[in-house]
Amino acid sequence: MATRVHAPPRRRIGRLSVYFHHGQWYVYFREQGKPKRMPVGPAQAEAEAAASLLNAAFAAREGRVDLQQLIDTWLPQTRPSLAKVIALDELQKKFLAHHEDVLHSARGTITRYRAATTYLLAFAGAKTEAIGFDVDAFVRHLRQGTGADSPVGLGVGEP
Repeated sequence: MATRVHAPPRRRIGRLSVYFHHGQWYVYFREQGKPKRMPVGPAQAEAEAAASLLNAAFAAREGRVDLQQLIDTWLPQTRPSLAKVIALDELQKKFLAHHEDVLHSARGTITRYRAATTYLLAFAGAKTEAIGFDVDAFVRHLRQGTGADSPVGLGVGEP
């Protein structure tokens, strides 16, 4: 007996939905009471992005908002400001405090996290800005580490 292959489930994005049919993704919505189906392509992410954009356009049209003006004025205000940059040592304190006070993590977990982040601070420097930290360089450092400063016991080195 042959097994039946099921298509991925239909997903709703606002007033629209995306679904898979005959090898490609479609966007479905109603416009002035009539159903509309538009083929988008073979990728689910592409269909979801198209549905999100269409949903934003419909919402802007209903609210009588100029979408381009909204993008030009609102988006530049939401970019991260350089004044909000945080140093790695401050980020470590907030991270550990969150695990202690909010998540109530076990002492062993907090100890492991403190050890791992202290190793990161020793590599990068405590006052390094978190936004400018080179993660790839740190990973390379961990994988090459064989000396006394090797992250033995942290579970992050190569076997």
